Amino acid sequence: MKILFFMGSLAILFASNTWAAITIGDFTLGAPKNEVLVMLKSRFQSIKETQGSRYQIERPLVSATLPIHPYLLGNVPISEVNIFFNNDDLLNQVEIKLNTTHIEEVRKHIPQVEKSTLDPDFGDTWEVIVGDGEIIYYVSKLFGSAEISFADKATSKENITARRLSNQRFKKLNGKIDKLIEIFKKNESEVHSTLPP
Repeated sequence: MKILFFMGSLAILFASNTWAAITIGDFTLGAPKNEVLVMLKSRFQSIKETQGSRYQIERPLVSATLPIHPYLLGNVPISEVNIFFNNDDLLNQVEIKLNTTHIEEVRKHIPQVEKSTLDPDFGDTWEVIVGDGEIIYYVSKLFGSAEISFADKATSKENITARRLSNQRFKKLNGKIDKLIEIFKKNESEVHSTLPP
């Protein structure tokens, strides 16, 4: 079965060997690096090869910012794209940052969105695990933006393990912070209780 891809929408392409490439917007996992970079240069003013931390692991990536013209996913403006490649210079992970805080606008662009499940550690991130990869998406009211991240099967396996470990570390840190806040409030209450009326 093959579902055709149209600009500004998404599809999953199924080849005869059942390999599937997730496509969202202009990005199809498995695309050659040179083709992806040519496309990005036509869309963004700034293209930089850099290092970035994902789930507390440093990885090389290409960051594209400052769209030349309004660049949309459906009707939603794209503000930034970060892309990653494997050792064969094939696209294996994409992060698309969107100027929206409406989760339904994001969900329109998620393949097999009905399979979305909330991240077990944090309740503001959704995961879709498909046969040949993963899709992660969330909306941040604090930053007024949303993000869709998707990766191929090999990268997803690494991400899932790293994300769980990273989330556990953050949960422990949050727990320590909560305890410190409780101690501070208790001490503050004791100080007030010893003050003369």
